[in-house]
Amino acid sequence: MSTPSSWDLINKIDQSISAPHFWTQKLEAIAEAILSSDNYDLVWLLTLPPLPAASAGALQTHPASTPTDTISLSDTSPPISEDWPPKHSVLAHVLRTGLPLFGAHIGDDTNDLLCDFGNLLRSHTKINIQAVIPLKADDVDFGILIVGNHQNKAILATSQQELLKHIARHLVLTLHNRQLQEETKNKTRLLDAVQERTLALKDIDMLGEKLLTRSAPEGMLETILDTLPQILPADVHGVIINLPGFAKMGLKLPGNATQTMVAEIQQTMLDALNHKQSFSKKLRLEDPHIVYGDKLIPDDWQPQSQLTLPVLTLSDSLGALHLAYGRQSAVSADMIHLFSLVVSRISGILENTRLITEIEQERARLAAILSSTADGILVVDRSDHIILDNPAACTILERTHSQIGKNLGEAIDNQDLLNLVQTAKASGGAAGEFSYTGEKIYYARISPVYAGQDTIIGWVAVMQDVSTFKKLNEAKDSFVSDVSHDLRSPLSSIALASHLLKLTGSTNDQQEELLDTINKNIERMTGLIEDLLDAGKIEADIGMEMEDHLVNPLIFEAAAQLATQADQKRINYQIDLSDHLYTIHCNPRRLQQVVANLTSNAIKYTPENGVVAVRLFSKDSNLLFQVTDTGYGIPQKDQARIFDKFYRVKGEYMIGKEGSGLGLSITKSIIEKHSGKIWVESAPGKGSAFTIMLPLIRIEKDAAKV
Repeated sequence: MSTPSSWDLINKIDQSISAPHFWTQKLEAIAEAILSSDNYDLVWLLTLPPLPAASAGALQTHPASTPTDTISLSDTSPPISEDWPPKHSVLAHVLRTGLPLFGAHIGDDTNDLLCDFGNLLRSHTKINIQAVIPLKADDVDFGILIVGNHQNKAILATSQQELLKHIARHLVLTLHNRQLQEETKNKTRLLDAVQERTLALKDIDMLGEKLLTRSAPEGMLETILDTLPQILPADVHGVIINLPGFAKMGLKLPGNATQTMVAEIQQTMLDALNHKQSFSKKLRLEDPHIVYGDKLIPDDWQPQSQLTLPVLTLSDSLGALHLAYGRQSAVSADMIHLFSLVVSRISGILENTRLITEIEQERARLAAILSSTADGILVVDRSDHIILDNPAACTILERTHSQIGKNLGEAIDNQDLLNLVQTAKASGGAAGEFSYTGEKIYYARISPVYAGQDTIIGWVAVMQDVSTFKKLNEAKDSFVSDVSHDLRSPLSSIALASHLLKLTGSTNDQQEELLDTINKNIERMTGLIEDLLDAGKIEADIGMEMEDHLVNPLIFEAAAQLATQADQKRINYQIDLSDHLYTIHCNPRRLQQVVANLTSNAIKYTPENGVVAVRLFSKDSNLLFQVTDTGYGIPQKDQARIFDKFYRVKGEYMIGKEGSGLGLSITKSIIEKHSGKIWVESAPGKGSAFTIMLPLIRIEKDAAKV
């Protein structure tokens, strides 16, 4: 049963617990209240988790001390460790059993009793420990209450024991409840802080969404000035936006802000920026965008706390944000973090705006270039949808407006051009002619568009009107053909006259030499005329009838005829026609002409004791015919033109090597008539490799070689 005095003590304890003090201060106040309530010289409280781990107490250093001589033990108490108390100590026993321990002088060795606190007590007058009471509830250890006396070595009276046990129970409940209240308050504060931060983050997202809808820089400036005070309240808000074609400062100020204050804030913002000189030149400081709010500031207001962060990107600084307060310590770590988030969000949007502006400018520049070029340009993606065209392309395709977004089959009704696109996709590129009305002829070159080195993301077709060139070329070919025909009769007469001169009488050595010179030049001119006429026939499709034919014997026959020529130069002449038989759609005579042209060139331009190899093989659905040599090689600058008419490579090794410059041109024309391709790989001093690719019809094993 509690007495009135015990109720007073409990009230004091409750007041100590409720007081706005730190935990150790609460424990110290409780200890002093218990110490003053009875004839005790020592009261010591130890609390353990789930309460804060702490120790505090009060001690009268001498028996005769008055309460005013009480000293605190809180400042000198060692901290409570996780493995406290040791397993074999009296305190551990009390906590383990949950039973209070009363005695005259519990534990002769105070170090054994109080563990690490023994040395602390030894520094004072000897204390007789009379009670060690566990603070325990529901099998949870909350701490220990220790009571002692200087002179009284008797066991505490039953009434005192009961009072201490009652106080211990009350302490457990009250301290635990208080701790739960503190935790609840902390959680509430944490939830409030989280809610506040969540609302701030929502405001930042809202700011981002508003900026995305206001892509014009002037509108973005107004949006930032309107929204920033809601996220980060301050006396002054400042914004600088620096974008291509736009650089301006905006300020959100109190309603009574002065012009002097405006000038000071402007200068502060510029001083905080890198490259402030370039900004100063671009910013119209005399004409900032200023918004005055309803808030008023004192007449003597001065910025005590300021924060300016630049809006940075990887390539440039796109502006700055500024906050100013008229009080000290207004800028906290949380505010700086929140401010950084705002700046980061604005930075990303401004960078996107800058990039979009640059893209639009580049697009406009590209559109202007494409619109002014006479060549038709058409770009399609991998799914054959047109993503770019120009007016010239629309004119060529006989369309009145852009075909962007349409499928190729829908936009183009010319089968030759569509076939050319399919050929380009199959072979990595293509070039050819097409016509709509027959009057105009167009040349199209279709090339892949790469993303990186290997990934094709689309195709670009460049189309040119070659009608005029075709007419000029036809006129030239007609002229050459006419001249060639007209020259054949005189050359025949000259050749006949030269032959008759030898039959009319004897000739001396000088005359014989002159007649040989005449005959050699007649042969050379006759060969040139035959080549010119041959080129004209091929281009006109004369004598170019095609049929399905087994190609192995054709190539072997043509190549074998040049073996004697190779032997004369002691060249290692190799013919490898594979173990398979290949059938293609071809003109046999013209195909043998190609083999003869390439092989004779290889033998002609390969020094003695060199190697010339003729190979036939297949790859994918194509037949490949290749002639390689170890000859002089072709310089890189000449390789792009060696298939042009009359073009001959210049060099010392060409001296004495006769030729019309038409052989490779005729070869290329024949191969293109076969829907094939020809190319060369060469390096000076290392030889050359001419490769022809033709579409295969059939491939089978050569039974004779099985």
